[in-house]
Amino acid sequence: MKRRMLILALIVWIVAILCIMQGVLLSMDSSERKGAYLGGCSSDEVSYVIDQRSNGSSAYKFTENKLDVLTSAETLGLSAFEYIGTWKEGPMIVAATGGYHVLVLFDANLNPMKQSSAFSLPEDTRVSSASEEAGEFYIGVVEEDGSGAYIFSIESSVIHEFSNENEETETPKQIFEKKSTDGSIYLEAVYRGGVLNIWTDKEAPGEYFKIDETAKNAYLSASIGFINRMHAFPTVTTVFLVLLATGAIAILALIILCNRHPFISVAILCICGMAVLLSLTGVPGHLRGLRETEQATLSFMDGYLDALKDKVADELTLDDNYDSLKTSLSGSLWDTLVIDGNLETVASKRGRNNMSCEDLYGSEFEKLCMKAVSDKSAHGVIRYRGERYAVSVISMKEGDNQVPYVLAGLYKLEEINIWDMLRVWLFLGVALLIFAIIFSVKSFFEYRALHQLSDTMGEVSKGSGEEVVIPENKPYRIAKHWEALGEIAMAFRRMNYTAYQVYEAYFRFAPKKIETILDKTSIAEVEVGDVAEFNGTEAILSVADEQMRMLDNISDMNRLLSIMEKHQEKSGGVLVSSDMSVGLVKIVFKEKEQVLPFGIDFCHEESNVWPGSPRAGVVLHFGQFRYGVAGTSLQSIAFLYSEESALLEKYSMWLRKLGLCLCITESVKRHEGISDGLRYVGYIREGEIKLDLYEVLAANPVSIRNGKKENLEKYSKAMESFKSSNFYLARNLFSEILKEVPKDALVKWYLFESERLLNQGPAEELLRLHMD
Repeated sequence: MKRRMLILALIVWIVAILCIMQGVLLSMDSSERKGAYLGGCSSDEVSYVIDQRSNGSSAYKFTENKLDVLTSAETLGLSAFEYIGTWKEGPMIVAATGGYHVLVLFDANLNPMKQSSAFSLPEDTRVSSASEEAGEFYIGVVEEDGSGAYIFSIESSVIHEFSNENEETETPKQIFEKKSTDGSIYLEAVYRGGVLNIWTDKEAPGEYFKIDETAKNAYLSASIGFINRMHAFPTVTTVFLVLLATGAIAILALIILCNRHPFISVAILCICGMAVLLSLTGVPGHLRGLRETEQATLSFMDGYLDALKDKVADELTLDDNYDSLKTSLSGSLWDTLVIDGNLETVASKRGRNNMSCEDLYGSEFEKLCMKAVSDKSAHGVIRYRGERYAVSVISMKEGDNQVPYVLAGLYKLEEINIWDMLRVWLFLGVALLIFAIIFSVKSFFEYRALHQLSDTMGEVSKGSGEEVVIPENKPYRIAKHWEALGEIAMAFRRMNYTAYQVYEAYFRFAPKKIETILDKTSIAEVEVGDVAEFNGTEAILSVADEQMRMLDNISDMNRLLSIMEKHQEKSGGVLVSSDMSVGLVKIVFKEKEQVLPFGIDFCHEESNVWPGSPRAGVVLHFGQFRYGVAGTSLQSIAFLYSEESALLEKYSMWLRKLGLCLCITESVKRHEGISDGLRYVGYIREGEIKLDLYEVLAANPVSIRNGKKENLEKYSKAMESFKSSNFYLARNLFSEILKEVPKDALVKWYLFESERLLNQGPAEELLRLHMD
């Protein structure tokens, strides 16, 4: 029963939050839709409108006054939408982002397709228009004080795919600039047919500047659903969803504790009931307080407007005294207007003359002006271009029923902070959190032994090898549980020890880190049939078998393998195979840029351990390899295949016998960009495979290395003579080198080859190596 009550509390909480969220979104939507149609366009029964809200603007698509789709600037990573126009595909919007502007091109369903680079506009200006002609894009801009107008062009070449990251900025090309010289105020500017069109305060708006009635009617008559409102007000939606989740998680946590503390269910039901009560009374009461604050602001404006009415009462012959009246409409108000009996503006502080009240500031403003005609004054709050304004309207004359003029003042208000509206909920959330903490701490101390037993059982179930420590002070009812748990833990330790010993024994014979070659995260994921193709470098180590024949040389073998393992792990290589005699060992370096240091370091340490009689030689080859696992579920074999490997394996032992500590193929030379410190050895061929080999001189012991470097030039001349079949000269040069470096087995081999070919005649392939 207690759990059912808490589940009921959870349902009540969710319903209450969703209802309040719906009410707030309805309230914000109805108050913010005033004047939104001022930014709209339409074509072919499709209308596009933007809302310029201070808490995040949105763009809407309407078909036959039905809302089809919307997108918000926030979801696109933009600050706000500023102006909407059309291009061949759909709407285009000038948006603000990170202190700059950007032109975004949408398809017919308001999906962003392309955009310009971010650009900046002159300070104290606002966007007035956006147009497209012959594939070029134009932005109209006017000064905030109406003293000038500009047209900037954006070439189609700088338009690129849409991205909400604008790191690079462009400077748009200014093609028109015009300053007011006759005292008129520039209200809007647009580029059409190569001409700068301007609307001033001394004329009615022209065709380019009239409000799109289709877009206006579509927006004002459309019904925006709950889900659409959530998209349109993402900040409010996020606040409520976080509040919903926080309360739900807290209640679910208390549901778990309800069996231990029966009165928790009653307490949480009281808290949820208080939440519902506060939602019905607290938030509306707070909103009423905000409205009272606004009315106090309006009363301040009353006194200002009364003084202004007396000042301009004698200046209603507007044709003669227009400029002086416009000058007198100044002060702290955002805008002051004189409005005639037809509800059209006669004079405006901001220069927006000859416009209907509805087209200027929306239908709510028009209603206030109409009310002032009959009631002599009216007050209210409207929204214009995303900002909230307190409005006070008073009649210009007392007495008669005929009221030819009214005087209106607009005062910009600070935005209502959503956190102020929800401070009651914040208090409720903190109280609920404190309540949960108190009972959690109380439960912890009361049932500490049970918690400790549960935690220890969890550790034992995971196979923890630590000994179970039975507490001295434990409740009598769970004492036997502790003893049984101790026996279970001891049995686990015995099993784990046996399994570990078996694992260690098998692991010594298994290849290490092959999962990295097969792009697996663990060896447990490797299965029979897994194959990977990759580019990498293969190191073939040929071990001197005559050094390993005697049983007492097993220590040398272990030492050699430990040196190999040390440098293999240091360089990131993987041991992939070795034959049963350990005469041939292969290591792979997958997609590694530099492998030469591995071979040099290995040869140096080996020569230090066994000076004069190295145990192994190294051959490096870069190419494409195929590595995989074949076999059955009981036994499997790892294999490494490349077309060149077999040929290199055949020659690796022979190359070591020639005293070549480290050889590399032509592919390694190119891949690692090695240009010096090499000595050409010759090439090996089998079928269509041909591999050029080079000796790395740096890998030799110091005494041999210096001799080989000093005779490198003479060696190159000898090889050229050998290659050109001048065996007599080659024999003499090789002989001279051998006198200076008697241990150079490669030179000795070429000396004998020169002697043999001098007697037998030249072969078809002179530099081709062949094993004796």
